[in-house]
Amino acid sequence: MATRGEMITRLAGIFQTLEGTVDVLDRALADGGLRARSPRGRALAAMSALDVVHVTFALTGRRYVRNAAAEVREITGMPLRRGECQLRVVDPETEGVNYEKHGASLTPEGILHGHFLQNYPRDQIPLGDTFGESLAHIVDQLPDIRDLSGLRVIVRWDPLVAEIGFRLEDKLYRIEFGDVDSPENPDLPFFTFGYREPFLRKIAGILRD
Repeated sequence: MATRGEMITRLAGIFQTLEGTVDVLDRALADGGLRARSPRGRALAAMSALDVVHVTFALTGRRYVRNAAAEVREITGMPLRRGECQLRVVDPETEGVNYEKHGASLTPEGILHGHFLQNYPRDQIPLGDTFGESLAHIVDQLPDIRDLSGLRVIVRWDPLVAEIGFRLEDKLYRIEFGDVDSPENPDLPFFTFGYREPFLRKIAGILRD
């Protein structure tokens, strides 16, 4: 696990920005209650996967430092909403590949705790009640997950929603987060950001190297 200083150095390299920029954002998150303050001296606390994910959100968000904590809190707190599983199907005549819906739609209860009618691999890729917790779980375990490909994450406004998608063996999963009833805000421009698997593996490396 990385210390705060190591996290700052690695994130600055990944985002190709100054360490001071990462440091200021991380301090703003700590001031906003999104990370426990690290002790000084030799007993430096190790950063958790959620700590690293929060700073990653801040570095890719749309607000300035003074509002970074508020935005990250909104992003990380999006509730798990629903999901879908699709099965990979090969056409025997054309050899083309399609994905067709497989099983019942996924509910938060089924994703988190399991359900005999819902096909979600919670033992391999456990998620949390919120978007931040879910992405932190994935980042924390990413180096150990086998047969995973096509991992991608998308966050967009307005309303604020997010999606995690990935392929595991012959199945494609799409997991959605956010409040579907959130009203659109015409005063804010459309904005989106996303992370793909190679980038997320670099973030995961901060916790393992």
